[in-house]
Amino acid sequence: MFKIHEAAKLSGLSSKMIRNYERLGLLRNIARSSKDYRLYHEHDIHNLKFIHRARQLNFPLQTIKKLLALWQNSSRLNSEVHNIASQHIADIRQQIQHLESIAAVLQKLVDCCGGEHQPSCPILEDLAKN
Repeated sequence: MFKIHEAAKLSGLSSKMIRNYERLGLLRNIARSSKDYRLYHEHDIHNLKFIHRARQLNFPLQTIKKLLALWQNSSRLNSEVHNIASQHIADIRQQIQHLESIAAVLQKLVDCCGGEHQPSCPILEDLAKN
């Protein structure tokens, strides 16, 4: 059994994030010591590592909750996991397109702004539009 600071070190997460994931229901039935310290089993550490990796891949917390449940269910259908990951890829690609669009607009504004020492600024003028 591991205390929270040990679980944090083993999982690559902070103690604060571990408590947050427990509060959000991603971790369940965490053992407690007689002094009410959280005690983590080896399977809890595996779950924390799973959550950490899923967060690195930018999965939303609700999706991570689903993926955790699927991972822990040996009779799961891999097609369900495949669909979740495929949808996540589509969402990421849409976010990339949106960010590229934003970058293009900002680049045009920066190109219009010579960066001289003048009070007139096309960037600020664009931001001030209603």
